[in-house]
Amino acid sequence: MYKIFFVLTFIFTMNINVLMAQYEKVETAKVPQTIVTAFKEKYPKATDEAWTKDRKKNYTVKFKMGKYKCFSNYDKDAKWNGASITYTFDELPEIIKDAFKKSEYATWKIQDITKSENDYENVFVFIVKNKEQKLISFKEDGTLKKQ
Repeated sequence: MYKIFFVLTFIFTMNINVLMAQYEKVETAKVPQTIVTAFKEKYPKATDEAWTKDRKKNYTVKFKMGKYKCFSNYDKDAKWNGASITYTFDELPEIIKDAFKKSEYATWKIQDITKSENDYENVFVFIVKNKEQKLISFKEDGTLKKQ
Protein backbone atom coordinates (compact mmCIF):
# COMPACT_ATOMS: atom_id res chain seq x y z
CA MET A 1 0.00 0.00 0.00
CA TYR A 2 2.83 2.41 0.88
CA LYS A 3 4.52 1.74 -2.47
CA ILE A 4 1.35 2.53 -4.39
CA PHE A 5 0.87 5.73 -2.41
CA PHE A 6 4.51 6.72 -2.98
CA VAL A 7 4.31 6.08 -6.73
CA LEU A 8 1.07 8.03 -7.12
CA THR A 9 2.33 10.90 -5.02
CA PHE A 10 5.60 10.99 -6.88
CA ILE A 11 3.96 11.01 -10.32
CA PHE A 12 1.59 13.82 -9.49
CA THR A 13 4.37 15.81 -7.85
CA MET A 14 6.66 15.40 -10.83
CA ASN A 15 4.05 16.34 -13.40
CA ILE A 16 2.59 19.43 -11.73
CA ASN A 17 5.42 20.81 -9.63
CA VAL A 18 6.37 23.56 -12.06
CA LEU A 19 2.81 24.88 -11.96
CA MET A 20 2.45 24.97 -8.21
CA ALA A 21 3.22 28.11 -6.26
CA GLN A 22 5.16 26.25 -3.56
CA TYR A 23 7.93 25.66 -6.10
CA GLU A 24 10.26 28.33 -7.31
CA LYS A 25 12.27 28.31 -10.51
CA VAL A 26 16.01 28.14 -9.92
CA GLU A 27 18.84 28.86 -12.31
CA THR A 28 21.17 25.88 -12.77
CA ALA A 29 24.04 27.97 -11.40
CA LYS A 30 22.15 28.30 -8.09
CA VAL A 31 21.47 24.57 -7.67
CA PRO A 32 23.97 22.99 -5.24
CA GLN A 33 26.84 21.45 -7.22
CA THR A 34 26.39 18.07 -5.50
CA ILE A 35 22.85 17.88 -6.90
CA VAL A 36 23.88 18.98 -10.39
CA THR A 37 26.70 16.42 -10.36
CA ALA A 38 24.36 13.63 -9.21
CA PHE A 39 21.94 14.57 -12.01
CA LYS A 40 24.67 14.72 -14.69
CA GLU A 41 26.03 11.33 -13.62
CA LYS A 42 22.59 9.71 -13.80
CA TYR A 43 21.48 11.44 -17.01
CA PRO A 44 24.61 12.37 -19.01
CA LYS A 45 22.64 12.90 -22.24
CA ALA A 46 20.02 15.21 -20.72
CA THR A 47 19.22 18.49 -22.47
CA ASP A 48 16.95 21.50 -21.92
CA GLU A 49 17.23 21.45 -18.14
CA ALA A 50 14.94 23.61 -16.01
CA TRP A 51 15.20 23.44 -12.22
CA THR A 52 12.71 24.12 -9.44
CA LYS A 53 13.08 24.01 -5.66
CA ASP A 54 10.42 23.37 -3.03
CA ARG A 55 10.20 24.67 0.52
CA LYS A 56 12.05 21.62 1.85
CA LYS A 57 14.92 22.34 -0.54
CA ASN A 58 14.22 19.34 -2.73
CA TYR A 59 15.16 20.03 -6.32
CA THR A 60 13.28 18.86 -9.39
CA VAL A 61 14.71 19.10 -12.86
CA LYS A 62 12.59 19.00 -16.00
CA PHE A 63 14.65 17.86 -18.97
CA LYS A 64 14.68 15.97 -22.25
CA MET A 65 16.33 12.67 -23.05
CA GLY A 66 16.13 12.47 -26.81
CA LYS A 67 12.44 12.81 -27.61
CA TYR A 68 11.26 12.05 -24.06
CA LYS A 69 10.11 14.68 -21.55
CA CYS A 70 11.42 13.79 -18.11
CA PHE A 71 11.46 14.93 -14.49
CA SER A 72 13.92 13.86 -11.82
CA ASN A 73 13.87 14.76 -8.13
CA TYR A 74 16.71 15.08 -5.60
CA ASP A 75 16.68 15.88 -1.92
CA LYS A 76 18.90 18.59 -0.42
CA ASP A 77 21.66 16.00 0.12
CA ALA A 78 21.67 15.04 -3.59
CA LYS A 79 19.88 11.73 -3.00
CA TRP A 80 17.83 10.74 -6.05
CA ASN A 81 14.16 10.34 -5.12
CA GLY A 82 12.91 9.19 -8.49
CA ALA A 83 12.01 10.22 -12.00
CA SER A 84 9.15 10.23 -14.46
CA ILE A 85 9.27 9.94 -18.23
CA THR A 86 6.36 10.78 -20.52
CA TYR A 87 5.57 8.27 -23.27
CA THR A 88 3.16 7.92 -26.15
CA PHE A 89 1.59 4.49 -26.64
CA ASP A 90 3.73 3.81 -29.71
CA GLU A 91 6.93 4.50 -27.76
CA LEU A 92 6.19 1.90 -25.07
CA PRO A 93 8.06 -1.40 -24.90
CA GLU A 94 6.13 -4.15 -26.72
CA ILE A 95 5.53 -6.07 -23.47
CA ILE A 96 3.69 -3.05 -21.99
CA LYS A 97 1.69 -2.41 -25.18
CA ASP A 98 0.65 -6.06 -25.31
CA ALA A 99 -0.27 -6.09 -21.63
CA PHE A 100 -2.47 -3.02 -22.05
CA LYS A 101 -4.15 -4.43 -25.17
CA LYS A 102 -4.99 -7.62 -23.23
CA SER A 103 -6.21 -5.77 -20.14
CA GLU A 104 -9.79 -4.92 -19.24
CA TYR A 105 -8.89 -1.29 -20.05
CA ALA A 106 -7.93 -1.91 -23.70
CA THR A 107 -10.99 -0.05 -25.01
CA TRP A 108 -10.61 2.89 -22.62
CA LYS A 109 -9.18 6.16 -23.89
CA ILE A 110 -5.57 6.75 -22.84
CA GLN A 111 -5.10 10.27 -21.51
CA ASP A 112 -1.50 10.05 -20.33
CA ILE A 113 1.33 7.53 -19.96
CA THR A 114 4.27 8.03 -17.63
CA LYS A 115 7.05 5.73 -16.55
CA SER A 116 7.73 6.25 -12.88
CA GLU A 117 11.16 5.21 -11.63
CA ASN A 118 12.29 5.08 -8.02
CA ASP A 119 14.30 2.88 -5.68
CA TYR A 120 11.29 0.62 -5.04
CA GLU A 121 10.21 -0.21 -8.58
CA ASN A 122 9.68 1.09 -12.08
CA VAL A 123 6.13 1.16 -13.42
CA PHE A 124 4.27 2.46 -16.43
CA VAL A 125 1.32 4.49 -15.21
CA PHE A 126 -1.66 5.08 -17.49
CA ILE A 127 -4.42 7.57 -16.92
CA VAL A 128 -7.38 6.07 -18.76
CA LYS A 129 -10.97 7.15 -19.13
CA ASN A 130 -14.21 5.46 -20.04
CA LYS A 131 -17.16 6.69 -18.01
CA GLU A 132 -14.75 7.39 -15.20
CA GLN A 133 -11.08 8.27 -15.04
CA LYS A 134 -8.75 5.67 -13.59
CA LEU A 135 -5.06 5.34 -12.83
CA ILE A 136 -3.61 1.93 -13.71
CA SER A 137 -0.02 0.75 -13.72
CA PHE A 138 2.01 -2.05 -15.22
CA LYS A 139 5.25 -3.46 -13.91
CA GLU A 140 8.13 -3.66 -16.40
CA ASP A 141 7.30 -7.33 -17.00
CA GLY A 142 3.81 -6.36 -18.17
CA THR A 143 1.97 -7.38 -15.01
CA LEU A 144 -1.00 -5.15 -14.18
CA LYS A 145 -0.60 -3.98 -10.60
CA LYS A 146 -3.54 -4.40 -8.26
CA GLN A 147 -5.48 -1.20 -7.86
